[in-house]
Amino acid sequence: MPEPVLIGLIDSGVAASQTAYVAKERRFYWDTLGQIATGVAVPDRLAHGSMLADILLAYAPQARVLNAQVFDGARASTPAVIAAALDWAVAEGARVANLSLGLREDRPVLRRACEAAIAAGILLVCSVPARGGPVYPAAYAGLLRVCGDARCEPGQLSALPEGPAHLGACPHPHGAALTASANGGASLGAAHVTGLLAAFFVAHPHATRREAVQHLEGLCRFQGRERRDSPGLPSD
Repeated sequence: MPEPVLIGLIDSGVAASQTAYVAKERRFYWDTLGQIATGVAVPDRLAHGSMLADILLAYAPQARVLNAQVFDGARASTPAVIAAALDWAVAEGARVANLSLGLREDRPVLRRACEAAIAAGILLVCSVPARGGPVYPAAYAGLLRVCGDARCEPGQLSALPEGPAHLGACPHPHGAALTASANGGASLGAAHVTGLLAAFFVAHPHATRREAVQHLEGLCRFQGRERRDSPGLPSD
């Protein structure tokens, strides 16, 4: 049996009903001594990570999730905790990682973790608002930036060469009616792209990063305005 495709999910965890799809899990947090600690993951208290996991597994039920829990409902996470969680997902063999989160300021510890993941060949999929200033980690080079696009149904993408995102994707939860009330924006759009990538790697386990990106390009039903100096999708 081939090894399953592993998806790094750096978020608020998964629901108890989703644990059968979890390969490994770990909670990351600051302890009372001011050190980053790890522990047993708890069921998702925010319903955010579990909503993302629903989307990922709808596309790639054969894949398995590396549940890196960085939000527990008690307080916001920090760049160092997110970086530690990403490092763990990389070490555990993630093929693609989803970061549906955004920080307003660049932090070296998070930048280094993203650079290391990209150097290891992992595709990082990060959410970015369709409007407003840069957010991190989405603003770093070499990763896929995704926003929500209300034109897109599940499985459809839009190419947005003028940014701030590379791609637009369905902004709705899995199974939700396509209405504004179910709109989740960039966070869910990123999960749709991550799920599409995981499904591609399930079908093509030896595919390269470039081939995976070309697959996404082929799913773009909608095109934004193009210009000569528009940045392309990262492929190396």
